[in-house]
Amino acid sequence: MPQRETAVHLCGLNVKLSSYALTADLAMNLRLRILTVLAAMTVFGLGDVRAQDSAIPLGSPMPALDARLTDGSGNATTLGARRGATYTAVLFWGNKCPWTGRYEDRIKLLGSELSGPGKVILLINSNDSAAFPAEAAPASAQYAAEKGLTIPYLADPDS
Repeated sequence: MPQRETAVHLCGLNVKLSSYALTADLAMNLRLRILTVLAAMTVFGLGDVRAQDSAIPLGSPMPALDARLTDGSGNATTLGARRGATYTAVLFWGNKCPWTGRYEDRIKLLGSELSGPGKVILLINSNDSAAFPAEAAPASAQYAAEKGLTIPYLADPDS
């Protein structure tokens, strides 16, 4: 049986599906399932989403230097206390996010190649640890140890 390729266009995305027996009914069923998931995410999954009004230009002073953070042992710290003299890169991370998992190797590389005196890279987990215990500071420390991440991994308990 020859392999068929079908293109599905949904919400501005073009997805090519390869299958040995993809029928028009199956393609329609897939579209309906994707629409259902997108609708559920829109209604239930996004919650209170906020973003800053505009991008912070490179070289700008770091905002929120006094933001309270905790490390994996529960020790309090701030961005100001962790700031590097040359630069500070802040990456927002999550233990259970499928997207961050895809970047683990890149983060390890950043940690090994771009760290040094005055150069700081921080991972910050800003997920709600009360709603998602797997995102709490101790869980983040365990995650970092299991994944071999050497970059400091902090939690934002106020987010």
